[in-house]
Amino acid sequence: MEQEPVTVSSLPRFGSGGLLAPAPRFADLRTGEAGCIHELFEAQVDRGGDEIALISPDRTLSYAELEAEANRLARHLRMHGVRASSFVGLYMERSRSPIIAILGCLKAGAAYVPIDPAYPTDRIRLILEETEAKLVLSEGTLAARVPEFFDGPLIDVGREAETIASQSSARLRRSETGLCPSDLAYLIYTSGTTGKPKGVMAEHRHVYRFALSFNEVCATGRGDRVYQGFSLGFDGSVEEMWMAFSNGSALVVGGPGTPRFGDELAQFLTAQGVTYLSTVPTLLSTMHSGIPSLTTLVVSGEVCPPELVSRWVRPGLRMLNVYGPTEATVNTTCAECQPGQPITIGKPLPGYDLYILDESGRPVPEGEKGELYVAGQTLARGYFRRPDLTAERFVELTGLLPAESGAVKPLRLYRTGDLVRWGGDGNLEFFGRIDSQVKIRGYRVELAEIESVLLEHPQIRSASVKLHSREGLQELAAYVLLRDGQGELDRGSVLATLEARLPPYMIPGHLDVLPELPLLASGKVDRARLPAPVAALVRVHAHIVPPEGALEGVVAAVFARVFGVPQVSVEDDFFHDLGGHSLIAAQMVTQLRAELAGRLRRGVTVRDAYAYPTVRKLAAYLAPQLQENATSEAKAADSQNPGSASSFGLSHAETSQQVFAAQSPWVRTTTALLQLASTYLIYGLVSLPFLVFFLAARGWLFGDVSTGRLVAVMLGLSALSWPMFMVVAIAAKWLLIGRYKAGSYPLWGFYHFRLWLVGRLTALSGAGALVGTPLLPIYLRLLGARIGRGCTFDTALFGAWDLLSIGDDTSIGADTQALGYRVDGGRIHIGPVRIGSYCFIGNHACLGLHTELGDHARLDDQSLLPDGHQIPAGEAWRGAPATPGAVHISADAIGPETRRRPVLYGFLHLILVEVLALFSLIPFLPFAFALWAAWLWLRDTPALGIGLWLLTAGPLGVVMACGYIALLKKIVLPRMQPGIYPVHSPTYLRKWLSDGIMRSSRAVLLPLYTTLYLPPYLRLLGAKIGPRAELSSVWYFAPELVEVAGESFFADGSIVGGKRLFRGRFEVGKNRIGRRSFVGNSAILPTGTGLGDRCLLGVNSIPPVTPSAHGDCTPDGSEWLGSPAFALPRRPVVGNFDESVTFHPTRKLYLQRALIDGLRILIPSYIGLGTGIAGLLLLNAAYVRYGLLGLGALAPIITLGLAVMAMLLVVALKWAVMGRFRPVIKPLWSPYVWLNEMVNGAYESVMAPAIAPFLGTPFMAAFLRLLGCRIGRGCYIETTLFSEFDLVQIGDYAALNFGAVIQNHLFEDRVMKSSYLHIGDSCAVGNMAVVLYDSEMAGGAVLGPLSLLMKGESLAAGSTWHGIPCTPALPPGPEPPLALPAASALPADLAAAS
Repeated sequence: MEQEPVTVSSLPRFGSGGLLAPAPRFADLRTGEAGCIHELFEAQVDRGGDEIALISPDRTLSYAELEAEANRLARHLRMHGVRASSFVGLYMERSRSPIIAILGCLKAGAAYVPIDPAYPTDRIRLILEETEAKLVLSEGTLAARVPEFFDGPLIDVGREAETIASQSSARLRRSETGLCPSDLAYLIYTSGTTGKPKGVMAEHRHVYRFALSFNEVCATGRGDRVYQGFSLGFDGSVEEMWMAFSNGSALVVGGPGTPRFGDELAQFLTAQGVTYLSTVPTLLSTMHSGIPSLTTLVVSGEVCPPELVSRWVRPGLRMLNVYGPTEATVNTTCAECQPGQPITIGKPLPGYDLYILDESGRPVPEGEKGELYVAGQTLARGYFRRPDLTAERFVELTGLLPAESGAVKPLRLYRTGDLVRWGGDGNLEFFGRIDSQVKIRGYRVELAEIESVLLEHPQIRSASVKLHSREGLQELAAYVLLRDGQGELDRGSVLATLEARLPPYMIPGHLDVLPELPLLASGKVDRARLPAPVAALVRVHAHIVPPEGALEGVVAAVFARVFGVPQVSVEDDFFHDLGGHSLIAAQMVTQLRAELAGRLRRGVTVRDAYAYPTVRKLAAYLAPQLQENATSEAKAADSQNPGSASSFGLSHAETSQQVFAAQSPWVRTTTALLQLASTYLIYGLVSLPFLVFFLAARGWLFGDVSTGRLVAVMLGLSALSWPMFMVVAIAAKWLLIGRYKAGSYPLWGFYHFRLWLVGRLTALSGAGALVGTPLLPIYLRLLGARIGRGCTFDTALFGAWDLLSIGDDTSIGADTQALGYRVDGGRIHIGPVRIGSYCFIGNHACLGLHTELGDHARLDDQSLLPDGHQIPAGEAWRGAPATPGAVHISADAIGPETRRRPVLYGFLHLILVEVLALFSLIPFLPFAFALWAAWLWLRDTPALGIGLWLLTAGPLGVVMACGYIALLKKIVLPRMQPGIYPVHSPTYLRKWLSDGIMRSSRAVLLPLYTTLYLPPYLRLLGAKIGPRAELSSVWYFAPELVEVAGESFFADGSIVGGKRLFRGRFEVGKNRIGRRSFVGNSAILPTGTGLGDRCLLGVNSIPPVTPSAHGDCTPDGSEWLGSPAFALPRRPVVGNFDESVTFHPTRKLYLQRALIDGLRILIPSYIGLGTGIAGLLLLNAAYVRYGLLGLGALAPIITLGLAVMAMLLVVALKWAVMGRFRPVIKPLWSPYVWLNEMVNGAYESVMAPAIAPFLGTPFMAAFLRLLGCRIGRGCYIETTLFSEFDLVQIGDYAALNFGAVIQNHLFEDRVMKSSYLHIGDSCAVGNMAVVLYDSEMAGGAVLGPLSLLMKGESLAAGSTWHGIPCTPALPPGPEPPLALPAASALPADLAAAS
């Protein structure tokens, strides 16, 4: 991708004068020959030596006089051995002497190194030692201090004045000095991020070109007076000197006693008749008196407040806001400021080329923020003796020059580290530093943006913000100076201003009024010297309602402490009034637990803070839990750590590491080798149908097999493969395990190997094709489960079958798991699951170990029944963890018994399973034809035509598959009305087949998901989807019953709709999702529910509405999290990006995404074709050389090799396209997001299935490490659900159970935010659990099944948590219901659902 550099051929010329000779135009500034910088001064001497050049408190010098003094000093320096490339240190107070010294150094050929007298001695010594300075120039009392840090030659210009004056005043020529424009002019040291200053090397030609370039936009002239106020160690002094000396203007310098700021400085400048002033906004804000003589005012170095523009701009005075890093030589851009207009940093100066790039060095789309890169002939040479840092900041990139330039060599650029964006008017908008941004609660915050908003308040004249750490929690603290006569600051008004302009995470927690802000030598605010914050910025009621009773007093004290205020009202809302957020809530909960240790039966949770956000409400909720008599050590310990390891009933005193160490190394090694060897069996089974087909197809190609026999083989494979796999799985279970027994077994032992192999073989059985049919219970019985009559299971996710008992007429929803095992503490724990008769279990629920449901019990969608818990007969429970609550079953579904015909419908389902298997093969036909074409090519058919066919096979195959599936779907079930239908009915058969087609199509077309092409495909299937809707890898989607309004977003793994099964009936309803709503990862919208406009349903959450036929929705604008859901009163908005990169992209962005998304779809196809062709070659070679038996023996090895080849191709793609993932915040419509999704698509479609046989083996970690994951030793990993691999950090001996989701990014507000997550040593993550980024699990922590670890949350070492969001796990027994808002606090239509 190419990006035109932004340049300016002509800008308004500001100033009262002009160059005596015409200034070089833009092209000359870039390519014309440059001179030495002092030659611009000498040209002015030659043109008018009598003009005033330098005005100091004790003397005024003309250009001729200044020239003579500089020439004498230059000759004196050369007498002391100074030559071209020498460094001379300048250690002087403000006066005319350093100006003469700079000119003398330049004329002698030396580069000057300015040293501010305010520098610490160690810093000065470091600079002089690093530069190996030839000598130091100083005078007076400062000269006496030089031996403290420099033992080389010293020239005291005061003491040696007579000697210097005796030198010739004749000008030194280049021929005498050997100087050339590429020699260094100065070396200015700036602060380094490591604490070590770095020297920026500026050459003569760089400064020369800068002076001419800046003169193009704001030249001075004879008669102008330029004030030299910047420290010589700041490159602003370069601008001041050469705006005077290149134009024949006078340079006004002060002395030690000259005022440095405030009205005294303004009076001094007025007295001196200064016409040109360059300064920083902070210093300018201290001057309230005007400067009548001033005609040009230049500000730089900080964000310029609009108030300064309004105060200073007047007729006859131009105010310029300039920007530029020292590394690009002083100023790079310039903007003229006008009152009432936005303040930008303007457009580039002539000769400077600017690029805005992303982290990968690619141009960002229009309207998107990125890092500013500068190119051109003014870039510094680099950092002195810092080649590593120079290479990091001065980079060479290709592909940025316009194509017509014909340039192919890399372009040298400087990375500014500044965040910018092109505005609609062609001016650069500045958003502060990237490399010095602070990170708070996972969000990157630019402090300058907050300061800019503070300066908009009418009472504030100056502001600074810093990051402050208090009690382990980082927060923002603001410091302000008030305008004169303002009295007391209206803090409520300031808070309102901030809240109106900034997201919550950017609002400072403290606001202090200071008499003055500490300043650096450059005039900028010194944030390091800002005091600790004192006054919290919160909205507290004017009337404080005091606490009543001891418990309210404790809660109120904790509230006040976490917010840093003296007191709070018991009626202040934690979020709305006090400005709390999730991390402060977590801190409050932690402190409250400590205060009430030993007195609460159940630990306080973050959910409680949301449900009861005032002191009074929270105290009232906690009061019934108080155990006044709980004085025993055991009770106290239990209350302090409710999430103990025994909470799940899995008592194990040993850690994972101890169990690992106790296992014999010989046993561990043998087990790993057995697992590796068993992959031969697994891949042998996988390869068997393909091997049979290969032999038949090869025979057909050679004329040995008829077409009819080939078709018969294909039909036979389709009909018999899955029964064969099931027979193998059943036989393996009984031969290897016999009967499962409850207990705990060490990982990496022989019993683990047997369990693992049975698990892998049953995963291949294809039992998922039987879900929802009468055939699945038969299969489960053959595995050892006890299943009653009339059951309907829409899930096949069962395990430990001998310990699974289900009564008559029980229904279990889709994706529900009752695995009967889990890995934790270095052991495999196996326990029974007992489900009574006539039970209902919803979709995406989870049953732990040693759990039981009595007859007629109900467990709702997205609900967790934790280990050891029981639901009594007839009760309904919901939530994660589940507690008693209403579970909706339509009254029509509990009607008279319907007529059951299990044999007939079992037979019909068997036929449909076979039909579905056959239908599933048809989308692969284009690829089969491509392989056939490849075979012909290998037999010397002309390569060009075959190559074109192979290239077109990918897109043709995808298009044909989409059309075929849409046609099939319309034939089977074109539409469906909401309602309740019998399971044994033609309607159910059609619905089941339709759902099966959708499942199969998802497997075939998985690369299509998340792309721009998915909504059109779903519309083709019958879904009503509005414009600009985004759908990721949605786990379940019923097109005929879904309506999605425009600009909504569905994240990965979300479930929309589905069937609700109960007592031989099933219910379906509409799902409606409003405009600009968001459905989070693994969230579920049950059939008959919906979201209003602008709603959010968080990760793993379920909306708080009762299912109905036509999809009742949540209120517009509401946001929900959890199961059961609670409202989010205050959620930070991510990003602040323009809608042009979130909701309304440009046509150019559409075209770019269409291309990248197309590649996302096709890359897996081409990897498949490539491995297929390689497979053909290898199978044919094996058959030709070794015959049928040899082919059979080698086929598993070939299949494994092809799988590894496919994996490595995905690994290569990841590193080539994305490199190493780093935390980012990117809008949806940006190439970074699309390329990231392209890599994820290849991983999900190709690599994840290929590595599935290695789940639960030591080799799984090795494959993930290839992608960048940091995984310790001895880890058990039974999931492939990873993304942003380099951001994954997993310690030693950790366990990730089946289907656990390691989620390093989210897409809220159409902005992708990614960051690190850390799972510590010996931690365990349960099946179906989700771990979000910016979270941490300390050593030995356990996250239970179907649980959510929120971003930014931490789990203490050794603690056990479960739930959505997670809460401390309690031992089995009566458990209080989860905290929910009172029904009266909810909208009327939601009260019943709560």
